[in-house]
Amino acid sequence: MADAMGLFTKGVKWSYRKYGVKGAAAFVLAGVVAYYVVSEKIDAALEGDTEGESGDAA
Repeated sequence: MADAMGLFTKGVKWSYRKYGVKGAAAFVLAGVVAYYVVSEKIDAALEGDTEGESGDAA
């Protein structure tokens, strides 16, 4: 977990240096969205709900 936070911090710093405040804010927003999507997929997998992933829910 500490490695993930370190990488996230480095990413925010990099985006701030390269793109300014808007870049850092966009990086944080993208991180939050990615965290939400991944956590929802993990929760669904743990519950055994894989109906949407197969594509043939006939």
